[in-house]
Amino acid sequence: MKTKYEFGASALVLIAVIGGTGIHVIDRATSTAPLAIAAPASQPAFYGKIEQIKIGHDSPSRVRELLGEPEKYTWGNKSLDAAHLPEVFYMAYPERFGVIVARGVVSETRFNAPGYKYLGKIGVGSTLVEVTDVIGKPTKTVTGGPLEFVDGVLYINFDGHKGMMYYSRADKAVRMFFRDGRVVEMSRGTSEIRPAKD
Repeated sequence: MKTKYEFGASALVLIAVIGGTGIHVIDRATSTAPLAIAAPASQPAFYGKIEQIKIGHDSPSRVRELLGEPEKYTWGNKSLDAAHLPEVFYMAYPERFGVIVARGVVSETRFNAPGYKYLGKIGVGSTLVEVTDVIGKPTKTVTGGPLEFVDGVLYINFDGHKGMMYYSRADKAVRMFFRDGRVVEMSRGTSEIRPAKD
């Protein structure tokens, strides 16, 4: 089983190559309480609706109730039929925002364009310094090695991708991909969805 990375217009997109054993959802939650995204009410109305999504609790129907029907359903680079969705899928919305659903529950919200600010301070476009000032500095830095998604570790130039970085903080329920020192993708959630190992 391999993990494939595809570079889009402005972000590194992690594509799970799904094998016969399916996908592992690795729970990172430190509490059983539903996670609500917190941000100032001064942000646009669309983000206000997003903030009402309870990660680890809400169903796809609740997401549709808040945001309407997504533009499309996908997983990896495949478009999906809304009437026949798999166990894990992505609900793609405007503003390059999306929701990952795993086993009938929202697992993650993902931002690929500037706009939403976590804690009103950081988001797509933020620098590494701005991010670490808000969520804390990494416990370790790995340069040039494989991306292993270890919590609290800053990965630089991982898997041969020069200029790319990855950093996650489970205690803050946030993880980010960077390109050339700035966030290009931010995810909020209680779990990491990764392909099953061979």
